[in-house]
Amino acid sequence: MKGWDGIQSSLSSRSNSTLANQASSRTVRLGRVQPQAPTHRTIFCNDREANLPIRFKGNSISTTKYNFFTFLPKGLFEQFRRVANLYFLTISILSTTPISPVSPITNVLPLSLVLLVSLIKEAFEDWKRFQNDMSINNNTIDVLQDQKWETIPWKKLQVGDIVM
Repeated sequence: MKGWDGIQSSLSSRSNSTLANQASSRTVRLGRVQPQAPTHRTIFCNDREANLPIRFKGNSISTTKYNFFTFLPKGLFEQFRRVANLYFLTISILSTTPISPVSPITNVLPLSLVLLVSLIKEAFEDWKRFQNDMSINNNTIDVLQDQKWETIPWKKLQVGDIVM
């Protein structure tokens, strides 16, 4: 029966030989994940022109929900997802029929007012998000270009740039 010293020496000799085999091997195993082909993820450090054909995503952020063209459709869609607004829209539509005992203006006016105030609030919040995005995108950062440090806006940062 081996003693404790014999077990330790056999384990250390196995681990040393395993480390030597792994060091001499040039392939890296990542579990079940296979490494991608080098041409798909090759990044050239501090060489913007070499990284340009790969078309990496830019560094600017945008957290706004709307733009000029989508504000009204998306805003109304968001408002009518609320059950109360959808209910009052249905009541307003039914009040325009000839069998309705009430005037349509008594239902349409409050609904319109609620929708208008809600859309103004959404526009204001989206404008604040846009201003916040612009302030973050225009923060400056120092980047190494042509052997010297240059200050550029955060949104112009590219993959492969060296930053300080």
